[in-house]
Amino acid sequence: ASWILKEKLPFAAAPYDQGTVVRMLEKRLTDGSSFSGTEGYDSDAGTAFNLPADAMVVDVEQSLREHRLEEIYYRTDHHWTVPGAYYGYRAWAESMGFVPREKEEFAAETVSRNFLGTVQAKVGVAAEPDRMERWVPVDGTEWEAYYDRAEEPAGLYAESALESRDKYRFYLDGNHGLTEIRRVKAGGNGAGENGAGENSARENGAETSGRKLCIIRDSYANSFAPFAACHYDSVFLVDLRYFNGDLETFLEQEGITDILALYRIPGFAVENSVWKMGKRG
Repeated sequence: ASWILKEKLPFAAAPYDQGTVVRMLEKRLTDGSSFSGTEGYDSDAGTAFNLPADAMVVDVEQSLREHRLEEIYYRTDHHWTVPGAYYGYRAWAESMGFVPREKEEFAAETVSRNFLGTVQAKVGVAAEPDRMERWVPVDGTEWEAYYDRAEEPAGLYAESALESRDKYRFYLDGNHGLTEIRRVKAGGNGAGENGAGENSARENGAETSGRKLCIIRDSYANSFAPFAACHYDSVFLVDLRYFNGDLETFLEQEGITDILALYRIPGFAVENSVWKMGKRG
């Protein structure tokens, strides 16, 4: 956020140079080299991921910067808002060759006007609460969520969290080692120029048929995943801090076709569980 909204920083405060870090990540992730010994990075996170040749780093900076006058980050919390996640989703979808859903294809609902996040809790000074939203597809698409291999489905949103101190848990019930999002109803009444036919072709065509996405993530994925789910039959979210299975085996057993690692950069830089991405067997 400090790199996108540099004008919001106090006088003489240095922004976190996200651009340089993204370029370094792109080089090291795609050439198979290690992060060990890289200045500013935790040595425990140093590992070569040996990614395929078509792996890429999606830089969402430009997409977010174009909308920096909107509420793309919370004032009292380190997360991006649902609109911020949407603009990040657009950049990712375009990089994947998908046609991103337009904002008009969602109905925005304010679910809370009293959100005070972790930044406010750490600073401990009075602050104006943030507004939280939920965006629901207007074409009627529906999903179920399964948390940590639960047998019974739950929703994508934990309504009870809105009455708690940890309101951000509203999105995908917070942090779980494994979350699965399954499409249970395909949409049919789109808001696009061509109406239902346009959405029906997009949702039921080759773009989604048989494809499964795994998001290896931190909590930034909680408000991003519902957008990504528009393009897949199933979306799995793996939080390596709490996931103790063998990642390679899991990906093979579930028939994962696409993988996205989604982290905020400061967190990724010091996260000591990312070595699991490079683990074999």
